[in-house]
Amino acid sequence: MIYFCQTMKKMLITGATNGIGAAAIRQLKDTEVHPILLARSEKKAQEILREIGRGDYYVCDLSDTMSVLQAAQEIISKETTIDYFIANAGVIGYKDTRKTGEGVEMTMQVNFLSHALLVEQLLPVFEKSGTVLAFTSSMLHRSYWLANYDFSTSLNATKHSQFKSYSRSKAAICTYAMWLAKNEKIRVHLLDPGVAATGITRSREDWMDKAMNSVGFLFSKPESSARTILRLIQDEKYKRLSGIYLTKNRDKSPDKRAMETTNQRSLLDQIKKHLPAV
Repeated sequence: MIYFCQTMKKMLITGATNGIGAAAIRQLKDTEVHPILLARSEKKAQEILREIGRGDYYVCDLSDTMSVLQAAQEIISKETTIDYFIANAGVIGYKDTRKTGEGVEMTMQVNFLSHALLVEQLLPVFEKSGTVLAFTSSMLHRSYWLANYDFSTSLNATKHSQFKSYSRSKAAICTYAMWLAKNEKIRVHLLDPGVAATGITRSREDWMDKAMNSVGFLFSKPESSARTILRLIQDEKYKRLSGIYLTKNRDKSPDKRAMETTNQRSLLDQIKKHLPAV
């Protein structure tokens, strides 16, 4: 632990060593928020926490189910209260089809399933704390061509298609968040930071990564996109309400398919199937 004051609010966050998450951590420097990073790179976690002069971190690789479970158990043993949980980490596909040992497409694992596993493991802490949970989404969850709400097939590793795996992971995130929002002991929201130059395609290391980097000047800066996280933290209404889809400037609702009970139940069945520890 670098520094902690009893009046500070604890914020557990994934994807905070790069892009939007890192920008949000830096912008929270002068607030009473104590960041707790879940990061694959211990070195990067230490570097960003040194910048703001406080915080904690746990090593967690979202592509590895056992790493997620281990991190969750460490958190349970050390953290009695968590005020915010920000599920921010994500990748836009890989240049080849990759899957976990459980047969899950890797983008779905990193963007969605590992976050769902964290929530399921930490839910008793969240419920006791009255935690505000927020999942980073994307406008692509609304696409009728890319986003697939048939979760009996979308979680499985299939032939890779450019943005489909990413869009389907965001559809799963939105659906899961809307189901969680029914839990009256917590508050659950979705964050849409817009298209930002974050390096999210770096996992591909191919033409798409180069193309995205070459037109990055057309996208929002991470500092601007981090505004969604700041809005969530700074506005008290998000502690009272649940199920809101936040953009940088306004509140919306997610795609209606994410709010359909049949889709939510189908997704929960797949979570249990692919994550037997839940």
